[in-house]
Amino acid sequence: DVCLPISWAADRSAAWIPATWTQALDRAVIAQLRATEGLQPSALSDAEQARLRARFNQVLAVAGQAVTTEIHFFRMGDTPNAFALPGGSIVCLDGSVTQAPDDDALSGVLAHEFGHVQHRHGLRTLLRTAAITAVATWYFGDFTSLANAAILTTQLRYSRGFESEADYTALAIMRAVRANPKSLAELFRRMRDGHSDESPARESQPAADKAKDKRKSLSIPEFLSTHPDIDRRIERFENAQ
Repeated sequence: DVCLPISWAADRSAAWIPATWTQALDRAVIAQLRATEGLQPSALSDAEQARLRARFNQVLAVAGQAVTTEIHFFRMGDTPNAFALPGGSIVCLDGSVTQAPDDDALSGVLAHEFGHVQHRHGLRTLLRTAAITAVATWYFGDFTSLANAAILTTQLRYSRGFESEADYTALAIMRAVRANPKSLAELFRRMRDGHSDESPARESQPAADKAKDKRKSLSIPEFLSTHPDIDRRIERFENAQ
């Protein structure tokens, strides 16, 4: 299978790509998302964003994690989601903050995305699926085409192995700081069900408007459909000791 040597080479190449390149990649991806996917500036105050970043950095420090990551806050309506970009940054949507039952849950979902960063899942997936584009873009220094490839990559689901690895990283971090995994299970449950509840205002909407709203609300989750087997994963955190 020709994919096997490409995957092998991509995984090993990911470890050697410099941080300056991955940071530029993430900036290009965010710019593309804002231009094409309707990603909007966060409505959270600067103070709240700073608090959440500081708390998560403290969580990583207490858990003994030497790797750090940059967290960007954006909003897409009330959509609750968080995702790791291929270059190693984390994007957290306001909906995740507002729907989190407590800070433990938010730290947990960020720890899950940190697991993807720590193991370079996004970059490995990107290099596996866009190896030729990655090499050419790296050589010529134009990140636009690679940003497009990164967006295409995030439309694909992480493998179950990558998701499990990120979950177990989150569990290890939460245990180290004595955070409650059940809080993360509840946030995942709310993220799964967040757009299924019909408010009274939506009940009175015409069907066509409801469908239009649904398409808008599903844009980011479908674009970042990186969390398969959500019910199994809710059970994993619900039953964690």
